[in-house]
Amino acid sequence: MEPFLLKKSKFIVEKWYQESHLVSGFTCKYSIDECTNKRNQNLGLHVGDVHQNVVNNRHIIANEIGIPLQNWVGSQQTHGRRIKKISRDDAGLGSEFYEEAIKDTDGLYTKEQGIQLTQFYADCVPVFFRHKNSKMIGIAHAGWKGTTLGISGEMVRIWLEHEDIHPSEVEVVIGPSICKQCYLVDEKVIQAVNILLGKDAPLVYVRKDSSQFYLDLKKINELILLKNGVLFENIYTTNYCTSCDEEYFFSYRREQGNAGRMMGYIGWLESDEGSR
Repeated sequence: MEPFLLKKSKFIVEKWYQESHLVSGFTCKYSIDECTNKRNQNLGLHVGDVHQNVVNNRHIIANEIGIPLQNWVGSQQTHGRRIKKISRDDAGLGSEFYEEAIKDTDGLYTKEQGIQLTQFYADCVPVFFRHKNSKMIGIAHAGWKGTTLGISGEMVRIWLEHEDIHPSEVEVVIGPSICKQCYLVDEKVIQAVNILLGKDAPLVYVRKDSSQFYLDLKKINELILLKNGVLFENIYTTNYCTSCDEEYFFSYRREQGNAGRMMGYIGWLESDEGSR
């Protein structure tokens, strides 16, 4: 079943939305106003857009979600596997200025209320994590480098070792990203996949020609999570593709590098009365 539901200018994680006051989702590239006019909704501070336009877009999303911009936390993503636990002292880092974002980090987690974890995407895989009993939540940015470094499994490992959360109790949602029909990679990437997955590697790629392969990043992250103890029935993967579904998403590949960024976000509202 598709885990995301389109609501206003974003796709929300429907299952979590219905069960609790957890806000989580993935923004669209356009917002449609009351006059049905499309407004660019780039949320990336680091892609050359007018700074104030991006901040304004973020304020609009903050009002819709119910967590103010000064309580957002973001990072300078470097396609690695570094993950940081977020406290209230981190509130606001990267919310309005990229230079203030947490450096060299592609995964964030917390159980603090009123804090919104954010990561930014234009084909890479957003991976959302939740542990219902402890209210621990997390988000990871998994491009091919982060994926083959095992960032999804790293989040689960950290939760087990440092938070006493067993992987079998973790729910994971894999969000919109480039699909296997759109994502062509070279031998270098496939070598990294082979090292990571071993005998399971052929499940995630198909050769196109002598030097190129179609690669399924979502499937790789699923396999990593399974290998790290997450239950199959607790992994929910979207069918949306950032390259195919041009109506909704920016795509680094499709736009040849000249793309805005969507935001993956997850956070607990301060109370059940927050905006939805």
